[in-house]
Amino acid sequence: MVVQENGKEQETEVMMFRSIAQNSLPLVGQAGRPEHHSSQAPSLNVIAPPAPSEMKPNLLNRFRQRVQGIGGLIRRVSGRAASVDQWKLAARAITAHAWPGRRRTARFVLVLSQGRTGSTLILRMLNATPGIHLSGENDRAFDHLKAFAGCFDRAQSNFHTDFFRLAWQVPCDQAAILAKLRAFALDLYNPRGRYKVVGFKEIRYGRPETDPDLAEDLAFFRGLFPTLRVIFSVRQTEDCAKSLWWAADPKASASTLERIRDSFQSYYDAHRDHCYWMPYEELKHGSAVLRGMFDFLGVPFTESAARELDIRMRE
Repeated sequence: MVVQENGKEQETEVMMFRSIAQNSLPLVGQAGRPEHHSSQAPSLNVIAPPAPSEMKPNLLNRFRQRVQGIGGLIRRVSGRAASVDQWKLAARAITAHAWPGRRRTARFVLVLSQGRTGSTLILRMLNATPGIHLSGENDRAFDHLKAFAGCFDRAQSNFHTDFFRLAWQVPCDQAAILAKLRAFALDLYNPRGRYKVVGFKEIRYGRPETDPDLAEDLAFFRGLFPTLRVIFSVRQTEDCAKSLWWAADPKASASTLERIRDSFQSYYDAHRDHCYWMPYEELKHGSAVLRGMFDFLGVPFTESAARELDIRMRE
């Protein structure tokens, strides 16, 4: 077979990636009829999108141009000497690039928490729902994207003369910069377009010492993701102040927790159209508030999500 000298396991892996490469995109001949797959290298003339008759000519041409490069890659690795890595490359090229728009249409969700409010449980419940994939904390990594966009925005404040306009010339306008940052972020969080809802949870927003203006941060997120949804994960201060690291200094912790909660509350009251208030005390079976969070995101509340309520993870 393909790489028999490396053993049956590698041979099976090559066959798997060959199958991915040959079946991820339908093959059509010159007459537009699907060709039957065989063990021979496929003859890849045109890659037909799902509904060619409904696609505008320029869109279809762009699609054809994109996949012709992928087709060439498949043909180069379709011989008997193809290695596992070559087939992986072909499969990755198809799944990551054949339909680039799919990974850029997902709704972005932020789960913002005071810390010790059940945000990890919320993460598990949402990730147990088909079509959703939320990541964990990232130490406010998006601050770097915000700073990057801000540098170009401030550069344009120097456009007061032709000389300075040239000296501070930017590569594109601010809308285009945000669009490219949006594409980068969604490529990162939804690289193969498999999910309808993506995002992350974080406990470092709304803290008075690091985030004096939560509204400004969320305005940037809304600029990146116009359909953004924000879930505020909160807990009664007295109980939260007794939990894990907050318990080291309950009095100081209570003050910090109250200020974070006030920051969350202020933003929520002004932006209820894209925010949801999720108290820790409602993370239980039969809670209408918990089910409402799933309705808010437009996804079903599944049995697999409900089962996460019965799982206690070691901390």
